[in-house]
Amino acid sequence: MSALLRASGLALPGRLHLTDLDLRPGSFTALVGPNGSGKTSVLHALAGIGRPGGRVDVAGTDAHRVPPTRRARLIGYVPAGRDLAWPLPAR
Repeated sequence: MSALLRASGLALPGRLHLTDLDLRPGSFTALVGPNGSGKTSVLHALAGIGRPGGRVDVAGTDAHRVPPTRRARLIGYVPAGRDLAWPLPAR
């Protein structure tokens, strides 16, 4: 089974060293670690926040090289917080 999301050479200067990641359909993945270990940096890099290096493919499409409207259909990022300023329905 091929990866649904494949990140290769993912990096954020000063925050995240070169990282590779494959997420397979039907699998459950958790980022676990102490404060400051890079969990949020990985999520930022996957979402294209902070000018990351490397490549992120979602279902074979390079998510960092498509227009923002298309990228929003491939990857979403909601920062941690307790208060939401808008209704956020879930399916």
